[in-house]
Amino acid sequence: TVVSEAGSAYTWVENAHEFRLTTWHNDPVADPASEVLYLRDDETGDVWCPTPAPLRSEASYTVRHSAGVSSFTHRRSDVETLLTVGIAPDEPVKLSILRATNRGDRPRRLSLTSYDEWALGTLREHTQHQVRTEIDAESTAILARNSFNPDFASRVAFSAISGPVTSHTGDRRGFLGRNGTASHPAAMRSSEPLDGVTGAALDPWAALGWVIALEPGERREVDFQVEGPLLTLAPLA
Repeated sequence: TVVSEAGSAYTWVENAHEFRLTTWHNDPVADPASEVLYLRDDETGDVWCPTPAPLRSEASYTVRHSAGVSSFTHRRSDVETLLTVGIAPDEPVKLSILRATNRGDRPRRLSLTSYDEWALGTLREHTQHQVRTEIDAESTAILARNSFNPDFASRVAFSAISGPVTSHTGDRRGFLGRNGTASHPAAMRSSEPLDGVTGAALDPWAALGWVIALEPGERREVDFQVEGPLLTLAPLA
């Protein structure tokens, strides 16, 4: 995976050109993101990201890159977050671990949402109509497959979180809204759950939501985006 100082990232397996799991944007100036984590205060409706991209706060960020690991520290409205991103040392899995701490004197209820922009090929523009998504009932992970590509046909990509999923969608429009952008996603401006749509003939996406409650001084850690490899699995039903 490649991670920028803004937090934008894309992930591949085996070959960074042919086997892209999420979208690579050839735009170092705008640095658009195809993998994002969002937080929303359910009391105030305030929305932000633990990374500078794509929804930047006025408060400062501390970004550290080291061998195999990048971390992003940020504090907004008395909620301090530490996002650590890397690759598991013993498995072909990308891990994004989010630690949230309530530094204030009142309880907080936060909605956490991840999204991944599936590519499953060289260019998303060529493959987006080929990718089929499905929610796995047991793991609550979103699975994605491109059966039109012989190199991908027997493999499945997945996106999952370590906590109980409260809502999900595999449709880009269902998350961003009509003409929406990653910096102003319609789903994060609403208290309604994600639409739960997955399948074929969509603009393929993986968005997963989870709600956490934090008492004053409490800290929670979430393997929020286990955004994964191409694995050889049994065929989807």
